[in-house]
Amino acid sequence: MRVHSDFRKSDDMLRMIIDCAPEEIEKIRSYLEREYREGNLFYGLHESENSVMTCYVQSVRDGDHIHFIHGENGGYAMAAKQLKAQMHEAGRS
Repeated sequence: MRVHSDFRKSDDMLRMIIDCAPEEIEKIRSYLEREYREGNLFYGLHESENSVMTCYVQSVRDGDHIHFIHGENGGYAMAAKQLKAQMHEAGRS
């Protein structure tokens, strides 16, 4: 399942789902907040207790299916809301 999971997206931004312990979340949040305050980046972060997986299966053969993973209660959409608010505050929306 890991090989066929769409947990990371990258275009002009990096978007990903990470499963980690609370202390790791705090380290990530602290790093992102520090970099944001220093003007190095904008970020959006959303925490959820669960994730939702949607599967597209053309066949069960290797490579003919993909799993889309999304955070519960808004996931990427909620993170995007925070990101857009930061950008708006900075006049970059």
